[in-house]
Amino acid sequence: MLLLCILSFTSHSQGQTKLSTPKNHPCYQGIKISVVNYGYSKEAEAYLWGVRFTSSYKLPVSFKYRLSVGEKNTSTEKGDSVRKLQNGISFIVGGDKLTAKLYHNPSEEWTVYIWDVCFDGMKCGGTNQCYAECDKIAEKENQLCGLSGEYSPAPGSNNPYPIAGKQAAPAGATKEESETKAISKGPSTTWVRDDSVMKMIIQLTVDGLSATREGSTGSNLFKKIDEGSYRLESGKDFYIIKFDGEKKFSYWNTGVLENMFTLEETEKQIIKGATTIRSGIWASGSDSINIELKDEGLNYKIIFNNVDNGTQFYKKISPAEYKWFDSDGVHSCILKLNEDGKLNQKCNGDNLGSYTFVSGPEITTGNVGGFSIPQFSE
Repeated sequence: MLLLCILSFTSHSQGQTKLSTPKNHPCYQGIKISVVNYGYSKEAEAYLWGVRFTSSYKLPVSFKYRLSVGEKNTSTEKGDSVRKLQNGISFIVGGDKLTAKLYHNPSEEWTVYIWDVCFDGMKCGGTNQCYAECDKIAEKENQLCGLSGEYSPAPGSNNPYPIAGKQAAPAGATKEESETKAISKGPSTTWVRDDSVMKMIIQLTVDGLSATREGSTGSNLFKKIDEGSYRLESGKDFYIIKFDGEKKFSYWNTGVLENMFTLEETEKQIIKGATTIRSGIWASGSDSINIELKDEGLNYKIIFNNVDNGTQFYKKISPAEYKWFDSDGVHSCILKLNEDGKLNQKCNGDNLGSYTFVSGPEITTGNVGGFSIPQFSE
């Protein structure tokens, strides 16, 4: 007999994110359940939740489940599965924000549904829907059908067992309180898979990053979910890009580490967070400048309407700023690299516009005008 059971419990987070106190399921009392409410994620545009199951049954137990938030959905279609959960072992989905389940309902009310419970060694399913019944003795298996190898369902009820409750989000994690800064859109960078078979083009956007396989015309938008971590939802599957240092990121497929990628150092690339001006051509409309880095500064060649208007020397005053002084000792200009990768020019306090990098020599490790990974600051 198909048996669908519902569980909800009340617990509150005191300003921090943690799992609720484990509670025994009222029907299958050998399954203990905890939930966690991480609150609203501005980057994912959703509320993040997790759930943990722990078994105290002697036999390994398998079952289907659904964690619902703010609704009472008793459907047994398209549930998630736990397979052969052993005694004393926990199974968790959403143990952190990277693997959390996404919901669009702001409610603190949650419900866990469990059905198709089957203990190891039993012949479950079939046309008679042979599954375990509620415990007659707490935390002791109660599955009479399937013992003889035949489908002989035991009598039982498929009525749900609801217990209402709430799980509050930690302080500061509501939608209104979430104030995570978005990353500005910037130029792209190239990353090489560790087996060198495939490359991925990464570009930061206002609310995450765009990832494109080299040679492909389509791109995927990953939403920022945490510091240096980005997530893409695809049905029941999800994919995560997680930066592991300045020149590495890991790629996860539905919670499983799939590949590592390394920054391709020889690419002509610069993204948000770059701290030095690069040699090469910078353009603004039909005008352009040619930058040539020197030990104490840079040579600035002006090309206006395709006419070479001479070269000026700018002295380095910081890693991202260079200053030109006129011989009269009064007039001066400053070139400064902005966080968006554009080169801004001011003369005597007046903003003369910004230049975008067009082309230049390749970067090698240690060269002036190097590369910095995205700054994942809040």
